Amino acid sequence: MTPTSTITILLSEAHILTLNDGSTQPCGFWAEEFITAHRIFTAANIRTIIATPGGGAAHVEPDSMHAPHSPDPDGYRTYLSGLSENLRAPAALETVDPSTVDGIFVPGGYGPVVDLHKNSHVGEFLRALRREGTPIATVCHGTAALLADTASGATWPYAALTMTSFSDQEEADVGLLGTLPFTVEQEIQRRGGTYTAGHPWQQHIEITDTLITGQNPASTEAVAEQLTQRIANYSSSTTRSGTR
Repeated sequence: MTPTSTITILLSEAHILTLNDGSTQPCGFWAEEFITAHRIFTAANIRTIIATPGGGAAHVEPDSMHAPHSPDPDGYRTYLSGLSENLRAPAALETVDPSTVDGIFVPGGYGPVVDLHKNSHVGEFLRALRREGTPIATVCHGTAALLADTASGATWPYAALTMTSFSDQEEADVGLLGTLPFTVEQEIQRRGGTYTAGHPWQQHIEITDTLITGQNPASTEAVAEQLTQRIANYSSSTTRSGTR
């Protein structure tokens, strides 16, 4: 069956995270979040465009491929191997026409706090999606991408909206609270967003209009399913009205 809908999966190009003390650690996208969502979109017969801001390679965060962070290390390696070409040479986001996609999904890993949060192409793409009312879904540190959607001197468009991301408590649990350049929770609050969190490491999502956000890896399935349902509902309604 030919896919009738398209989702852009936006990944970071970053592979090194520099901490406040000058030390570094490997980073990238979080395997569980990317793979869980990709499987759901594929099962729903949705075409996916894997993209990075400039078309550079996307790197999986090494920690996400090993126990206890990975529930299925061998399965994840096999799955990512099947997408190796797409990850090695993804689409450059600036070459993707926002009007041709039905949604965007941004998974976490620490990569987004290195590059996505300040990338102009990311900001422009998200602004275009907002204007069209296209669903935007993020999970964990992927919510940092929303920080890029700010015109110079303008109020953050997500101010006063309710959203979630990896929490400060979870950052503390992994030993990085106080060592990161910023935390997504604190930056959301600083920009005027309404931040919520559930219990650490448990599923928690927020839905505000066309924005769907999840707190952590355990929230990925719910976020991806909500995005899939939004797209299915939109496609069904526009097909009936003859506008698609």
